[in-house]
Amino acid sequence: MVQIIPNAALIQGTVTAMEPYLKQEGFFIVTVLIAGAGEKEGMRFLGNDLTKKEITILVSGDLQKQLKLQPAINISGEIKKASPVLWRAVEDTWQVIASQKMAAKRGFKK
Repeated sequence: MVQIIPNAALIQGTVTAMEPYLKQEGFFIVTVLIAGAGEKEGMRFLGNDLTKKEITILVSGDLQKQLKLQPAINISGEIKKASPVLWRAVEDTWQVIASQKMAAKRGFKK
């Protein structure tokens, strides 16, 4: 039996694009340019190469509405790996942040 290691990361970045997720109604694919990424305590972190890259993240419609996500919005929060090319937002951890606070957030590599 193959053991799967959960992969999670704490990120901060800027939304660069957003589109409906065609495979599941009520969800969006959000593209984020990562400014910093770090490990979540107690979880395996394989995202050392995320910084300065764009990644795609699955976000619920509820979270999108709550945070008013759109391109140019700066966010921070936890993500978990959903597939080789897709991450999933951990709902209660996401927040909109001011751009000057992005580099100051603790636990992130710039």
